Amino acid sequence: MILALDDGLSVYCSVNRNFVSIKLSFSQCTYMTATTAVEELMAYIADLDRDICREPLCLDLDEMAGEDYWMRKLAKLRSDMEELDGLELLQHDLVWGYKGFFPKSTTELYRGIEQKAREVAGLLDQVLQKTSEKHLSFYDMFYRDQRAQYNDEKAVADFKNWLRSSGIPSLDKFKTFRAEEIIRFLKGGTLECASEPSVEEWEKVNVERFKRQVPLSCQEEEWFRKCFDRLFVIFNRTVSWEGDILVPNYACAGLFIFQHWDQLTEKDIQAIFYLDKTLELIHQEMVMILSNGKSDNTASVEDRIRRCIALLMAERLGDEPLFNQQNHWQAVYRILVDKGYCSDSDFDGFDAFIRRVMPEKVNKPYSKGSLKQISQTDFVRPFNEWKYDVLTSKTRKPYDRMVAVARRFLEILEENGL
Repeated sequence: MILALDDGLSVYCSVNRNFVSIKLSFSQCTYMTATTAVEELMAYIADLDRDICREPLCLDLDEMAGEDYWMRKLAKLRSDMEELDGLELLQHDLVWGYKGFFPKSTTELYRGIEQKAREVAGLLDQVLQKTSEKHLSFYDMFYRDQRAQYNDEKAVADFKNWLRSSGIPSLDKFKTFRAEEIIRFLKGGTLECASEPSVEEWEKVNVERFKRQVPLSCQEEEWFRKCFDRLFVIFNRTVSWEGDILVPNYACAGLFIFQHWDQLTEKDIQAIFYLDKTLELIHQEMVMILSNGKSDNTASVEDRIRRCIALLMAERLGDEPLFNQQNHWQAVYRILVDKGYCSDSDFDGFDAFIRRVMPEKVNKPYSKGSLKQISQTDFVRPFNEWKYDVLTSKTRKPYDRMVAVARRFLEILEENGL
């Protein structure tokens, strides 16, 4: 109804006919439309207060929440009403009222319209403030509500067809299939309305690692060479990675849909939920493979991690070992937790694990006490969320050294298939 009010005023501004009946009829319709818009906005705000949002408003709230916007829209109607010089409606055999409003003159009728327009602006400002202050959980709920309306039968059927034709399941096959589905989604253009990624975002996303899962035939396409990196960085705003497992972030996905609702087509929304369901099915299969293989491969995995730590100890930075502080074990802990080999904040469990996999020779002795100090540092967050903060990291050099140790250990693990 807000769009109807806005569009109606725009059309009126282009009408040049000078019939009093047209002006009066339009004024009556405008008052009724504005009144309904006020009622709908009040109901919308009441829903927001209960953390309910069935559909975002497809409006430029930054502009339309200002009274000046509506006063400009009403300029012609105001001028026309003033020309009628407070004409009494009874002179035109017009006895009209709507929901308790019974204007006697054109002046009263216009003042009623203007008052409703100011109410619309005020309510839109409330919507703007409330949505900007909402916790991410609100957008998580919004995403789930929207997805619940989506029919995922096609995604399930397509996945089953792929399973039947792919042969013996393996992690590598699922990774490749996942990469192909993500590329197909990115090529669809759904994310083109997103804001451009910052340098910091580029640095956080390991694009090259993901490309190793992409078939060469895809990488040879012109679109892939020109567009993939940027869109993949944008895509990573709505997911996180736990080792090889992709974890969707419904709060960020919901925020993206909410912010760009007026730019996204129904096809775009369907593409988002189709990919979500497909990734969910892939995730289930990958977790099952990892779970089934855990007991059989525990020894070999631990042997490979032991070798990776030994390789890390051999890394050099200039003329000294890269790993040269006891607290660098925090980097080993953080990466092993991020990769899913250890549990976050389970220092006793990590202690038992690291003592099993620790190579014979290390540059600095391991200490659980030193490791637990990570909970008072920025390194307690996942590695891809590390950010230098002068207030907590104090000096840059130790921070950069810890980042270098963690990044190289991550690379070594991946180079060894972990």
